[in-house]
Amino acid sequence: MLNGQDLEHAVDLQKRSHLLLTWMGKAVGKGLVQFETAHDYSTLPDAAERWIAEHFMNILPDARPAKEHLLSSAASFPPA
Repeated sequence: MLNGQDLEHAVDLQKRSHLLLTWMGKAVGKGLVQFETAHDYSTLPDAAERWIAEHFMNILPDARPAKEHLLSSAASFPPA
């Protein structure tokens, strides 16, 4: 069973992951990110982790995971 802190972290992770995917979708629409790049990052958790780390400061603060949660944030991107 999850304790309160674990549940709070899981909900925050889900919220930030949703915001990040929404942001990435808009970035693709504006031509800031190529579709193929977004697809590769969104289907491969290890690639997503590298992309989030590389673009960390460009991600909207509400969508940006805490640095100590990069791995768990990237794991929320489903594998291909």
